[in-house]
Amino acid sequence: MRNFKNKLGLSIILIMIIFASCNKEDSLNEGSFKLQQITYLKNNTEQFQDASINFNLGDIYASKEFYFMLSNAGDYPITNINIVSSNEQFTISPAQIDTLSSTNNNSFTQAITLGILHGKVLNGVGNAPNLEQGENTATLTITGTTYNGREYIDISFEVTINVVAKIADICVSTSSGAIDMTEYCSFALYTAGLYNFCVNQTDFLTFQNTGNVTLNMNIKYMDTINWNEFQYIETNISPTESYTLDNNSLSSVILSFTGENAVVNQEKYITTDNQGVNYLGIKVNYDE
Repeated sequence: MRNFKNKLGLSIILIMIIFASCNKEDSLNEGSFKLQQITYLKNNTEQFQDASINFNLGDIYASKEFYFMLSNAGDYPITNINIVSSNEQFTISPAQIDTLSSTNNNSFTQAITLGILHGKVLNGVGNAPNLEQGENTATLTITGTTYNGREYIDISFEVTINVVAKIADICVSTSSGAIDMTEYCSFALYTAGLYNFCVNQTDFLTFQNTGNVTLNMNIKYMDTINWNEFQYIETNISPTESYTLDNNSLSSVILSFTGENAVVNQEKYITTDNQGVNYLGIKVNYDE
């Protein structure tokens, strides 16, 4: 009888242990993704923003990198992680991660770099295509595999990234209409590498800001009245605004401008020097 009671008591204890283990396992949460932006203060200390699925990163004037922390907010590890961007100019590194362990493990976070290509290539030579002027959006899709206490499951997490691409752009018009700035007629003698656009006789030149940054312009021009003597004008024009140079005796014009360090429209023949100053030339009644 005593042996029976001992066995019964042992059985009850084992059942309770198994039940407690099941309850503990049932209380664990499947792995889940959490993304936070990292910003750096002036003293280079890291500051973590609140986790989100929407990030508005503001204005960008050229290619730029942003930094994030991807973490596992659940109790079970996440494995075979892939990050895919819907926009090829929004690049992710690393794009594959082996494992994000649970919050009980030190390896439950991973630093992520988001490189947005807009003009000059990041960490390299040359230029990437400009983003479309204005708002640009990309969706980052993060996928992986985790455990929910019963089986392994695939999970997915989507994040929206928004930026506003700034571009310095200008349109030049004459009495005959807008100049086609995708073709040039010669190189200027006054500034190395400066593209010239050749036009017929005109009563004026109008410079319109077709970008989305303020342009600081320097206009250097020569006319047939003051031959071989340049005259100078400095002016600023806001987006959509214009400035007209009224002069029916123009012979040549050199325009230099900056636009808040924004990239220039790459589809037009505009020269940019190492200081970020943009140049173009205009020849009136010019024979090659």
